[in-house]
Amino acid sequence: VDSVYGICHSLKVVKDKKTIDNEETVTAGVIDYDKVSVGTILNRNINEYYVIVYNQKDENAMYYSAIVTKYLKNDKAKKVFFCDLDNELNAKFYSKDKESNPKAKDASEFSFKDLTLIKVKNGKVDKYIEDLDTIKAELSI
Repeated sequence: VDSVYGICHSLKVVKDKKTIDNEETVTAGVIDYDKVSVGTILNRNINEYYVIVYNQKDENAMYYSAIVTKYLKNDKAKKVFFCDLDNELNAKFYSKDKESNPKAKDASEFSFKDLTLIKVKNGKVDKYIEDLDTIKAELSI
């Protein structure tokens, strides 16, 4: 009984209060599998994919997202993961002095400017693109 109590207390539950009949409904938390942290950029379970890295509070964030959405409408589009530099897990990789590290070999060496598209093949950086026009060309937008 104690182990069940511990498990139940460790689960995060989101409550949505309803005013109809004063009842509450409980909804399980949702995991977004399209978002990654910097530490997991190179270890997704597919061989080839893109990761778009940017600060989602940036004034151009919606535009960057729209580019990816347009790309994903292509039947031959590769999987795209999103990495938010505003997330506290990723903040230390956001270069305040605008210096990046396109030659990073593992996640601990990453350093990003405001916008980066990384193409990953077999767990390694294949392309590291920081220019918006080059990103659009890579995604055929």
